[in-house]
Amino acid sequence: MRGVFRILAPVALPFLLLAVLLPAVALGHTDVTGTTPADGATVERTPSAVVVEWSAPPARLDAASVTVAGTDVSGSARIDPEDARRLVIPIQGSAPGSYEAEWQVTAADGHRMVGSMSFTVSGGSPMEQVAELGALLVAVGAELGEMSAGRA
Repeated sequence: MRGVFRILAPVALPFLLLAVLLPAVALGHTDVTGTTPADGATVERTPSAVVVEWSAPPARLDAASVTVAGTDVSGSARIDPEDARRLVIPIQGSAPGSYEAEWQVTAADGHRMVGSMSFTVSGGSPMEQVAELGALLVAVGAELGEMSAGRA
C-alpha cells in the first residue's frame, strides 16, 4: 500500500493544490452581473436610480455618474447599505432621451474596474403623453377658473 501512495502522491499533489487554489482565485474576481435598467433597454419613465450589481462587493466606490444629453443628472452614488454588491446611482429629474451611466470602483483585490451602460427613456407612448398633457391642461384651466372667480 505504501508503494502505491509513493507513486500516486507526486501526481495527485498538483491536482490537490489546484482544487484548493482555484476557488480562491475565482472568488477574488469581481464582475458586473447586471444593471437596472438593463443595458440598452428602452423604458417609458425615468427610473429613480441606476443600479449596478456585482458578483462580489467592491471595496470602494471611486466615481459614478448618469448623464442625459451631456448633462449630469446623478445624485450622490453609494454602495447599497443593505446589499454591498449593489451600486446605486440616483437620478435627479426626468426627461426623455439617451442616458449614459459610468462608474469606477476598486475591487477587493485592488483592481480598478471601469464600466458603463446606457438606456433610453421614451417618455411613454404618444397616447400616454396626450393623456398627461390633457390632465395638465384641465388642472391649469381649473386653477385659472378659480383665480378669475376670486376676482369677480
